[in-house]
Amino acid sequence: SMVPKLALFAAKDILPEEELSYDYSGRFLNLTGSEDKERLDNGKLKKPCYCGTKLCTAFLPFDSSLYCPMKNPNIN
Repeated sequence: SMVPKLALFAAKDILPEEELSYDYSGRFLNLTGSEDKERLDNGKLKKPCYCGTKLCTAFLPFDSSLYCPMKNPNIN
């Protein structure tokens, strides 16, 4: 199909050589509350972000249900 499965749109004009970033949290314009700066999110640890940009929310979205621990890892 010629219809894209994913599309990104800019809320403002993008200048040449301007740095672009993507906020995986899904918040528009990276609006955050003080609770987003906490290390815990509903009792779960959040994955810290080390990008260092001034608008960073300091944590990446992390869903531990996407990962299953290996009971018997095969180490060679």
